[in-house]
Parts: sequence; C-alpha cells; structure tokens
Amino acid sequence: MYSSLKGPGEYAILCHLPAKVVVMSDATTVLLIDDDSHYRDYHAQRLYALAGHYDVVHAANGRSGLDICARQPIDCVVLEIDLPDMSGFEVLAKLVPRTYRPAIAVVVLTRLSNPFLLDLAIKNGAQAAFHKIVKSSDLLEQSIVKAIATVQIHNRLVS
Repeated sequence: MYSSLKGPGEYAILCHLPAKVVVMSDATTVLLIDDDSHYRDYHAQRLYALAGHYDVVHAANGRSGLDICARQPIDCVVLEIDLPDMSGFEVLAKLVPRTYRPAIAVVVLTRLSNPFLLDLAIKNGAQAAFHKIVKSSDLLEQSIVKAIATVQIHNRLVS
C-alpha cells in the first residue's frame, strides 16, 4: 500500500497510511532522501521485504527531508549526496552538527563514484557510506541497524 505525492518536496510513507501522516509505531523509521524516485522506491520495498519492521518515509530533496526530520522522529536517514536543491553534505551538517555526538543515524548511499566523498561523509558524521551498486540493498539494511546502534551507544555514553 504505497502512496506518493508528485512535485517539489515529494515524499510518501510506505505502510498502510495515507501520505503526509506522521508515523507512530514501534517500527524503525527510515527516511530516504534521494531525488531518484526509482532508487527510493526500490530501497523502500527492499527494506520492507527484508525485515518488515521498517516504516519508510521518502523525500525527493534535502529541504523536504530536513522538514520531515523536524516534524517527526526518524531513526535513520539514508542520504544521497547529489541532491537537486542542496548538497547532501549540507543536509548531513544540519542533521549531525556535532560529529562526535550524532543525534540521528545517517547512512550515505550515493551514485557519485568518488571514494573521497565517502570518506568525507564518514568524517562529517555519517555512520556508513557507500556507492549505489547492485548489492547495495543488502548492505543498506545491515548499515542501518549498525548506524542506529552506534548513535544509541553514543547517546547513552554522553547522557
């Protein structure tokens, strides 16, 4: 049961709810920020099929992704670096202003092939970063689980 909105700030929720509804459940909420709707849909369907305990929210650009994060709790953001309205690094900096104490788990999944960008994403607060390849969906679920656990451990140690 998938609902989608078209146009700027496109996002939708993959679950049994209409679009624009804040997801409140025990499931892990993952926000996919990527302007490529095919990648968003593919990874959302894979996450749901693999584990079934994910609520997946979509954003087609950085601004709408940040707006969603401000409105509802998100456990992990899967972020494309190459976005139409702003750099994924700008989004990362807003989501994780202190790299030593991230408040939210971020996994970078990008179509850009420069390995320097992946290293830079990690240094700037992402818990994982990799290129979109055929097997990236298998890595994505593992990276989400690990990223959320890492942020939770950091937050417990600081509290």
